[in-house]
Amino acid sequence: MEVRKGTLRILGLAVAAGFMFATAAPGIAAANIVKNGSLENLKGRWINTRCNYMAVRAGSTAIANWTVPSSNLGELAWGRATCDGFVASKGALFVDLTGFGADARNGTLKQQLTTRAGKRYKFSIDVCTCNDDGVSVKVGSKTLKLSPGAPFAVGRTPWRSLTGKFTGDRRHTKPTLKIMHTTPTAQIVFIDNVVINSA
Repeated sequence: MEVRKGTLRILGLAVAAGFMFATAAPGIAAANIVKNGSLENLKGRWINTRCNYMAVRAGSTAIANWTVPSSNLGELAWGRATCDGFVASKGALFVDLTGFGADARNGTLKQQLTTRAGKRYKFSIDVCTCNDDGVSVKVGSKTLKLSPGAPFAVGRTPWRSLTGKFTGDRRHTKPTLKIMHTTPTAQIVFIDNVVINSA
């Protein structure tokens, strides 16, 4: 049987395309289990309180898929290309867990996750290197140990990713993710781009 060069070329391209799809498949399976991890305005309810920050008070669900706990003392600040020159690390918006300069003494955002028992997960969050306090992250009852990555900039805003790992709890497959700052007097704790996927 005669096989033409053109046919061989097409077969070669088909095999290469199949290989690329097969190698991409694991990335597809490792989707982010955090909903609206980049803290975007999915509900169309963002209002400029001042300086292109929106006050987000205790009990608020204004940030789609996230809740500000009712125990929050003070308000968070949800920023978008702010008048003081800060921009998000991903997408258009980010959150300052301290509010408008130490307004939120225990500033926290939370979201319920769905995990699989025994499955290993990778966590990452972007924090501004301009922050004057760190963040504490809990998944259910576990406090994650976070390691800093290399700094990067978006516009003039300096960011750094923090990463950690955890394993899905066999008894609790709907744990709450809580992200909070740790010092009541902190003035700036910007966060963005929260990601949890398969380890």
